[in-house]
Amino acid sequence: MKKVILSLAFVLGLATCTFSQDLPPDNPAPQQEQELSSMNKIDLSKKYIESVKKLNTLLPYFAFNVNNPGSKKEENIPMTNTNTGFIKKVDGSIAGSNNVIAENLPSIIPYADKQDIIAAIEFLQAIIDKIEKATPAASEGY
Repeated sequence: MKKVILSLAFVLGLATCTFSQDLPPDNPAPQQEQELSSMNKIDLSKKYIESVKKLNTLLPYFAFNVNNPGSKKEENIPMTNTNTGFIKKVDGSIAGSNNVIAENLPSIIPYADKQDIIAAIEFLQAIIDKIEKATPAASEGY
């Protein structure tokens, strides 16, 4: 479990560094800001967890789609028995990590400040939007 959390922290840190230069300004659409502000912390926590899980699902195969938007990993990775085994392991790891996130974060995220949860949701959504613009097919499996 510690390994999964550390891996996720590394991936989020990497995503932060990678996309920090191209993120939209810190003033999200007023409609989204109002919608999030009107939500209670439990609903915000659910939205945050969904964003973390989606980002966790998108990032591992992002490198295969950057220069070929809209392609699927199967179009960019030779489907040999060895590679198929690696892909199954990565997909299993993603699913396992998402399960750990879904089981544990709901218990601790509500302790965060409401404005911090909102800021985190907006930040994660900006990264997700950036990835999905570069790789529209990447989000199909989510």
